[in-house]
Amino acid sequence: MKVIEILKEAGAGLDASSPGEIILGLALDISPDKISYTSGLKGPKEIAYALKKNIRYITIDCFEDIYLIDKTASEMNLKANVVLRVNPEIKTKNYSTMENKFGIKFSEASEAINLILKSNNLNLKGFHFHGGYIHENQIYYLALKKLIELVKIVKENGVEIEDIDMGGGYPYPNMENSQEFNLEILGKEISNYLIEQFKLLNYRELPTLILEPGKFLVANAGVSLVKVKAIKTLPNGKKAAITDGSTYGFLPDIIAYKWKYPIFVANKMNEPKTFTYNICGCLCDPIDILSEDEKTPELQNDDIIAIMDTGAYSNVVTSNFNTIPKAPILIINNQKVTIARRREKYYEMFMPELQQGYINKMKNNIKEHSL
Repeated sequence: MKVIEILKEAGAGLDASSPGEIILGLALDISPDKISYTSGLKGPKEIAYALKKNIRYITIDCFEDIYLIDKTASEMNLKANVVLRVNPEIKTKNYSTMENKFGIKFSEASEAINLILKSNNLNLKGFHFHGGYIHENQIYYLALKKLIELVKIVKENGVEIEDIDMGGGYPYPNMENSQEFNLEILGKEISNYLIEQFKLLNYRELPTLILEPGKFLVANAGVSLVKVKAIKTLPNGKKAAITDGSTYGFLPDIIAYKWKYPIFVANKMNEPKTFTYNICGCLCDPIDILSEDEKTPELQNDDIIAIMDTGAYSNVVTSNFNTIPKAPILIINNQKVTIARRREKYYEMFMPELQQGYINKMKNNIKEHSL
């Protein structure tokens, strides 16, 4: 929540993937006009809630969305602002959207547009493209060219759109293969391209360009600290450093994408990296490895290992695997430390499933043993 507050003060809006994120945004006083609801799956209750809160728009991701949003808006006697998420069906040497689950295929987009424009309960506000770890600017231009074709269809029907949402997933600095990516330059180039295109279409007012650079903004802001608790030699001769952290706590990309994060021994920054270790998590899972074959100074118990660039999803993907409480999160700004999230208590992990009597027993047991 603290991170969202900081971004809000900088003028950012909120791309909400669930009603929970809409609730969070409104609780933090983000204007409904700056909140979009972009979930790939929406039920009538979720749609009704978004409509009641008068958010900027709801993203249409499939034909079922068109029918359901239309029906829900009709029952509420409202007109729903929507944008159409399009899969531009791009395939290049290094990138493809052909297996991307998001959006209506470009080849079917005109059919979707006709359904939206014929509805008395839907207001087509714009178009949306879902990116995802795209390292080449060319891909964005290929996608935009497809979207402009759809803009022309809408214009021919007497409608001028208000928003172009280019989605997110922008590579952050230090991310693998991100050396040539520059979001600021891309934003300026895209803006100039869109200004040119919409002027050619004689638009009365230029649409708003929306980007979702969440990971780009916060990934480098996060550093995860773990402490070495044991050193052992594996049967294959490798050295393993067992820490009190875990991939289940803040590093899902290691498992999902095999990414390698920059790692430093915080209390030995000036010592030569002459030893090789597998940096392991503490949980009972053989894949709980923070880094393999990591070059470091010689490690000892209580050394502090800093894992860089963990600011993006480390909070929201944290699990309680092996019934381990979630770690605290601190924000450091101008040498001032703020607790953004305190350490989770053992009994809090079971709050949704336990009756109050069981919770009281757990509290008493925790108190007795100073846990």
